[in-house]
Amino acid sequence: MSTPTPPPSEITLPPQDEVVSVGALTGMYDEPLAHYEEELEVQLESRLTFRKVCPTDMGTVHTIEKSSYPSDEAASKSSLQYRQHHAAPYFRCAVLDEHGEFPQVIGYICSTRTTAFTAQSMSQHDSAGPILAMHSVAVQEPYRRKGIATSMLADYLKAMEAMDDGIECIQLLAKESLLGFYVKCGFQVTQLSPIRHGKDMWFDLERKLNKDSLQAQQARPCWIVDSFAREGALGSGNPAAVVYCDVDFDEGKNVAWMQAVAKEFNLSETAFIWEKRIIPLMEDSSAAIIAGEEGDAANNSDNNSTGGLSRRSLRSMHSFQKSEPLEPVEGNYNIRFYSRNGSEVELCGHATLAASAVLLSQPHILFDSKTRAEKQMTNVIFHAKLDTLKTKAAAKVESPMQISSSAGQGGPSTTSSLKVEMDFPWKVVDDITMSMDRSAILRMLNEAFGLTFEAIIYVGLVDDGSDLLVELTTQGFYDLPSEADIDFAALTKWSGYSRGLIVCCRAGAFPGGSGGAAEPMVDFYSRFFGPKMGINEDPVTGSAFCALGPYFGNKFRTTRVVGHQRSERGGIVDCILEKPVKHKDSYEEEAYEYADEHDGEEDLLVTADELPSDTNTDETKNKTWRVGIVGNTVITMHGKLSM
Repeated sequence: MSTPTPPPSEITLPPQDEVVSVGALTGMYDEPLAHYEEELEVQLESRLTFRKVCPTDMGTVHTIEKSSYPSDEAASKSSLQYRQHHAAPYFRCAVLDEHGEFPQVIGYICSTRTTAFTAQSMSQHDSAGPILAMHSVAVQEPYRRKGIATSMLADYLKAMEAMDDGIECIQLLAKESLLGFYVKCGFQVTQLSPIRHGKDMWFDLERKLNKDSLQAQQARPCWIVDSFAREGALGSGNPAAVVYCDVDFDEGKNVAWMQAVAKEFNLSETAFIWEKRIIPLMEDSSAAIIAGEEGDAANNSDNNSTGGLSRRSLRSMHSFQKSEPLEPVEGNYNIRFYSRNGSEVELCGHATLAASAVLLSQPHILFDSKTRAEKQMTNVIFHAKLDTLKTKAAAKVESPMQISSSAGQGGPSTTSSLKVEMDFPWKVVDDITMSMDRSAILRMLNEAFGLTFEAIIYVGLVDDGSDLLVELTTQGFYDLPSEADIDFAALTKWSGYSRGLIVCCRAGAFPGGSGGAAEPMVDFYSRFFGPKMGINEDPVTGSAFCALGPYFGNKFRTTRVVGHQRSERGGIVDCILEKPVKHKDSYEEEAYEYADEHDGEEDLLVTADELPSDTNTDETKNKTWRVGIVGNTVITMHGKLSM
């Protein structure tokens, strides 16, 4: 029996870009079409029901199939009936007004199970196959571009994950124009598909199922790393925890878990890292595709997007589709930071340094021969929430440091320290000129440290509003009390900064020699206080040197400065001021590219003459300058999580 068709008035929308008089319908007022369509989408979603396709639905399903695909791609009615009969649990549909007078199937998704994602294997259903091959995601023409496909796919994924019947992943083919839609729904582009279906080019996509189980979490390796440690000095630097997650880690589903782990480590920062899949290209190709990178295109509601994959990258895939893919030159990893109180931090220098040290020095622990060649990486790119952070190995020196392991490898063993260079954003320090703010800051510093006006040389605010920077005289810095004698509550009174207070001074012998002799290789001293983030005093703060490096580089008119953060643990940070290389991309607009290697390429470094006389310039504010931050690292513990 065929399903009744609703009256045309229920499914016909006004022409696009036309202003619709809602008053004509409601007798109240006029509204533009966009708002009217938004209301219709909400109404449609509330009227939808999702269920398995029944044999009586097949006539409508076949009609939708024929109207959705070209004749050389559309499945025959017999093929659809085969899938419904043999793979019924994986054939679901969206029904409008199922319990109303005119119920109607308006969309469907069908899949079959297989052991390999090939054209031949997809033609048959293997009930024990670990791969769910998705054949069709189709919506009736009048209901397209109204969020129906997104809702239908979300229901489908939820239903498949609930089954827990041995399916490991869902794979599908998609054309370039639909990559953005599938990436937004959680799929990742894996390769240009070798499968030919019709005359157009297709891409393979994949989405893992049930990968964030408790068992998987318990297997995650972890480390504690001392970042910016002074060479040969036990217990120096800033310790950070690093947790390595599987490639399909879903951060949205694991926020509470990451918070709990960070609280358990009880260190200033814990970094969570997981590999960011890439589609490698030939050596002479100039780009690699980051699968799942969501740019503006991925959020385009008309689905005419490529999921953040550049047109240039897609062209490269077309050009080299017949060649064997190569291993990526450098590692690409997502990174997220959580503090000991469970709050997320957008950027953390010492935790990035720690994560890089783990990846650069522990390939035999992280990777087996099936996933990566057993060779030491030299470069790692971290994809944080707001920035892309490049790191590389700077130098490796043997050290008598001992590590302990909770993973059953035996007793303590000798390890080596590793110097790592990070490419961090240049942060501008703006003058604070408002007398009201300067007075409030002076009161705050006096209450917290007992500082007087005479000890203060400069007060400025990092351009993103995160940190307050205060330069003191050497005597004023020496007079700062120890952590136990600081009134940290007073440091939260001024609301003009959101994260922390950087207190610094030029390096030199402290008055009377009580603070030790001048350090010949050190240009400035600093301390960092972050009670607003639950950290009274941070041992060594890498991100603070994004501002300290340019600030003192400008004062000294030099391209390299070394800072000593004089906390109880203490640490050394080397800052290299860098400029970008400007080049013309043949497919994109002009872009800035930062060199990965500086050896023998002195033109990439800033010279004293090129340093801006004032860091508060359009060029520095546009973030075209970078700060290379170098620090020593020592891995002090590695094991596996038990939570």
